[in-house]
Amino acid sequence: MAIDKTYITNVFLAQIVRLNPEAFRIARNAGMPSNRTRVEVRNEKLLSLSAADFSWLSKQVQDAIRPMLVTLEWPDLAISAGVVDRTVSAAQAILCRDRLTPEQYEAFVGGFRQVGITIPPHPSEATGKETESVDHVE
Repeated sequence: MAIDKTYITNVFLAQIVRLNPEAFRIARNAGMPSNRTRVEVRNEKLLSLSAADFSWLSKQVQDAIRPMLVTLEWPDLAISAGVVDRTVSAAQAILCRDRLTPEQYEAFVGGFRQVGITIPPHPSEATGKETESVDHVE
């Protein structure tokens, strides 16, 4: 599968690095009811990328987020500890959204959408436009 590296680096991660710790807390909590869905999707390997693509994605997320983890004041270690994992999972869901149901897709990206990150629509959405959301970035 050819992954859309331009979107991930130029749009998704560019928005993610502008989030503050409170926005990450909101995104994390918004996704909490969906933990079961996330586990089911992972077990079914619906987010599988090639080793090279996953390595590229993981490095992009870590390189983008690492400075933020060091410079921002995080009120809760649990929030900062999950930032990279949640971001990688959301990016995987974006890249593999054609394999997910709308509900599964939302389980991975919904929290980010809620804090203002523009997320590509699920393939079942007819509009073909990226979704709009409220802005919670600094």
